[in-house]
Amino acid sequence: MSARGQGMHIRGTRRPAGKPVRGFSLIELMVALLLGLLVLGAAVGIFVSNRQVYSATEGLGRIQENVRFAFELMARDIREAGGNPCGNHIPLVNVVNASSSNWWTDLNSYEDAASGELVSPWRYTLIGFSDGGPASGAGNGQRVPGTQSIRLLSADDVMHSIQSHNAVASTFTLKSAADGLQAGNLAVVCDVRQASMFQVSSVAGAVVGHAAVGSPGNCTGNLGLPPPVGGSCAGVGAYTYPANAVLARLNASQWYVGNNDRGGRSLYQGRLDAAGTGVTNQEVVDGVEQIAFEYLLDGAGDYVPAGHASLSAAAWGSVLAVRVVVTIESETAAGSTDGAPLARTVSHVVNLRSRTS
Repeated sequence: MSARGQGMHIRGTRRPAGKPVRGFSLIELMVALLLGLLVLGAAVGIFVSNRQVYSATEGLGRIQENVRFAFELMARDIREAGGNPCGNHIPLVNVVNASSSNWWTDLNSYEDAASGELVSPWRYTLIGFSDGGPASGAGNGQRVPGTQSIRLLSADDVMHSIQSHNAVASTFTLKSAADGLQAGNLAVVCDVRQASMFQVSSVAGAVVGHAAVGSPGNCTGNLGLPPPVGGSCAGVGAYTYPANAVLARLNASQWYVGNNDRGGRSLYQGRLDAAGTGVTNQEVVDGVEQIAFEYLLDGAGDYVPAGHASLSAAAWGSVLAVRVVVTIESETAAGSTDGAPLARTVSHVVNLRSRTS
């Protein structure tokens, strides 16, 4: 190795002596921290705002879904009030024992004092209450005191065509199996001349009985006019329904706002049980705080509430439509700006098919 090579050395990158190392000052750190906090705060604010908007949208969506479901079910019962397969002007004979003791069996033609003609009860199968109907109280399922309710009667969608009627044996033979019918059901049979209400005493294949047995049972196996008078079936005549007469199960329902088991309020529906001896109330939609029913009378210009002077006992047969107004709240206060649950009041009008067709 030459002397030049021996004298070689590697030049370093050392900083010149005396030049200080520069970093961030305390003020610069504080400014950077402040800017970071501002950016973070803005991001958190946007997140919270989006979260609130999402919660509000979800709450409103649930309210709309619940209201739509409630109106759909109520409209079915209201729309069919008084409906039956043979028309709502024919007389009806009710042979159910003690029929006037329960609202769901209190359906019977009566004689008009002035004309002496039988008045059909089908037009009196809807009645509203300003503060009545289902029992009120603080218990689970009981109606909230001071709230309205409505009761409805009609033929059910369980219908069968009759092949033959043995009035002596008190049996109907249907054209097909008696699907949907069972012993204890309240039922209505009708043709173009009259209708009869009774409790099904037996079901065997396509054969349906209407004998004077069961609970509450029938006071007689006869189904003809005239209807019972003063609770006695002694004057009820024999009648044989012809082929193609229609037999249908009776539908009885009531709607009201009741207390639920979570300390709140819900919309309840009462339905006639299979035995025909009572009405079972069941919760339908949560969060319903109030419900109001308003009624449009034939020839009237506007809807009126139950208890109005124009809604006498006889006027219920002239109701053509019902306006239902529901106030419903969200399950939580999420999405609200005042800490209270979201609430909406929505109305829906239902025409009575049997009176406006």
